[in-house]
Amino acid sequence: MPKAASSEGSGLWYQDRGLRRAPTVLALHGFTGSHRTFGALAACAGPRLRTVAPDLPGHGRTGGSDPASMTMARTAAALLSLPLPRAFHLVGYSMGARTALYLALSAPERVLSLVLESGSPGLADAREREARRASDEHWVRVLMEEGLSVFAARWGAQPLFATQRRLPAPVRRRIGRERRRQDPAGLAASLRGAGTGVQESQWENLRRLSLPVLVVAGERDAKFVSIAGAMAARMPTARVVVLPDCGHAPHLEAPAPFLRLLAEFWSGLPDAPRLPPPWGAAG
Repeated sequence: MPKAASSEGSGLWYQDRGLRRAPTVLALHGFTGSHRTFGALAACAGPRLRTVAPDLPGHGRTGGSDPASMTMARTAAALLSLPLPRAFHLVGYSMGARTALYLALSAPERVLSLVLESGSPGLADAREREARRASDEHWVRVLMEEGLSVFAARWGAQPLFATQRRLPAPVRRRIGRERRRQDPAGLAASLRGAGTGVQESQWENLRRLSLPVLVVAGERDAKFVSIAGAMAARMPTARVVVLPDCGHAPHLEAPAPFLRLLAEFWSGLPDAPRLPPPWGAAG
């Protein structure tokens, strides 16, 4: 049975699935997501893989409303205080990929491999960061003045998520429920404390990474396909894969190819996670 707990030292609520002695993957969700994001990975692997999936600050059962507690540095420190082994594998999606990258750069000795799905190292240009902060403040106003239901509908209607309209109805409903169950103050604090506009750019630090890195993007997400290529060009050990016929969330839109890709990437690595075929459907 999956275990769930709040780590007293970190303040993070997390779900812990699999055997303690199994290879461990720390799995980080995106904005408006939760520990359920990589449920298909845990279900596919079963007990042979330990998956530690927290609710990041401002989200789910972790919650919180103080932006100062949600910076990348504070979040990375909280994640490292979870009951993880000395070294673990790391997977992140979107905001979770930015967080995973920061964590790997902060503590490379703890990370065996890194999977970045539809993520970025932040914005190098100060004017772009300012524009992004202004955009995030718009979303904060929607959250706090118009409410979570209005926010969830407008957030999901962005062009970035257009390809998700092709998902099966039960999956779309699940995504909508997860967004509507969040705390508006928590999401607002996350945007202000951990949004791309306030994050320090990590572009110049990418060359420092010497661990195995897999950068994943969906073919229909042109922006992040471009970012993935630019990131991989700066990382000496990175491999970039663009999955066909999907957008910003390959783990949802192409779950079997995404899991197969993880299985191939991890094969042969130290303390390698094992994912048996067939690679499952959306979790």
